[in-house]
Amino acid sequence: MLFTTFQAVKATGQWPIVNGWVQVSSAAQLEYIDQNQSAYLNDKIELMNSVNLTGYPWVPLGNSSAFQGTFNGQGHTVSGVSITDATDSRVGFFGWSDGTIENVGVQVAVSGNAVSPAWIGGLVGLLDGNITNSFAIGTVTSAGASDNGGLVGGQTGGSITTSYAIGPVLGGQYQGGWSAFNLAGPSAIPTLTPRPPSKRKESAQGPKPGQPGKRRRLCRPRRPM
Repeated sequence: MLFTTFQAVKATGQWPIVNGWVQVSSAAQLEYIDQNQSAYLNDKIELMNSVNLTGYPWVPLGNSSAFQGTFNGQGHTVSGVSITDATDSRVGFFGWSDGTIENVGVQVAVSGNAVSPAWIGGLVGLLDGNITNSFAIGTVTSAGASDNGGLVGGQTGGSITTSYAIGPVLGGQYQGGWSAFNLAGPSAIPTLTPRPPSKRKESAQGPKPGQPGKRRRLCRPRRPM
C-alpha cells in the first residue's frame, strides 16, 4: 500500500520535487525508487537526511540499464546496504552508472559471484560517469572472475574526484582497495583523495618533542645611547 501511494504521488505530479530534484527522506522512499528504478534512472535525486536500509533488500541501482541522472547525497550517508547477487555482472549500490554521483557515503556489504566479465564495487560496479566527494565503507567480496574495488569495480570513462573507500576487498580476478580496473578514459589516479583525516590530535602547544619548529625572532627596542 505504501509503495502504491508513492507511485500515485509521482504519477499525479505531487511527489516531493523541488527545482527538478526528487527529494528522498526515508528508507521506504529510497527502496521504492530502487524497486521501480526504470522510472528514475534519468532523474535528479537528492537525500534530505541520512537513511538506514537495514532490513530492506537492495537491487543495484542501474542494473540492466545505466543510471544516467544525478544522485546528490548532500553530505548524507546511506547505511545498512546489503547486496548478495550471484548473477548480475555489475554489482554495487549502483550497479552501472553513466550519470553523476556526488556528496554521498554508503556503508555496504557487497557480495557478487558472476562469471567474467563482471565488476563489483562498494559504491558502483561499473562506472562510465562521474563520482565526486563520495565514499564507501564496508566489505566487497566475490568468488567469481570479477574486478573488485572498494569504491568502484571498473571504470570505462568519466572521472572520480575527492572520494575514497575503506574496508577489505576479497576474491575476484583483480582487486583494488579503491578501484580494480580503469579500462579507458581519464585515469582517476591523479585525482585520488588523500587518506581520510587522521584521528590523531596534534597538540595545540606547538610541535612535539624532537620535532623541529619555527623559531620566532623577538624584536626588542634598542637602549637609548
